This record gives sequence, C-alpha cells and structure tokens, in this order.
Amino acid sequence: MSEQTDAIDVTVCEEIKAERVRQQREERWSHEHDDLHERGELADAAAFYASVRNIADLWPWDVDFIRKHPRRRQLVIAAALIVAEIERIDRAEKEHDDE
Repeated sequence: MSEQTDAIDVTVCEEIKAERVRQQREERWSHEHDDLHERGELADAAAFYASVRNIADLWPWDVDFIRKHPRRRQLVIAAALIVAEIERIDRAEKEHDDE
C-alpha cells in the first residue's frame, strides 16, 4: 500500500471511532444501554444503514428513530454500530468467563 492509501485508511478508521464516541456522548448510548440489545439489534441497525435500499424490516426499533443521512455518513454510522455490537459481545463473553 502507498502512504497515501494508508493515510486514507487511518482517517476512515478515526472517523468511525469518532462516530462511536459521538453515539456515546451525544446520544447517551452507554455500554449498559448497548448491553440490553442481546438479540442483534445493533447489528440489524448497522445493516439497515449499510443497505443501499434501507430495508425497513432490518430496522430493530420504532421507525421514528430512523434518520436519513448522505450515503457515506450512513456507512460510517453502520461501521460504528458494528463496533458497538462487537464491544457488546466482548463484554458479554467476558462476563460469562468471569462467572
């Protein structure tokens, strides 16, 4: 990879991280809140935002919570929601291992 490509990849990863932090700070979606979504709701919401068709059946919550964004922004949100789901799974596995 070229240095320019590496820089772009880091920028995108930083943008996803910043969106995850925004979700936690501005939307107040805490780890405790995320941990309540044990049925894959975070992953479903990510799939909804990632889909080019915005398939309503994928949206796990009330439709009033759906927000339209430009395509690229939706993908960043989707990626941050995937991170949230991975973090939730990791916490659940750690809690299970600690028992």
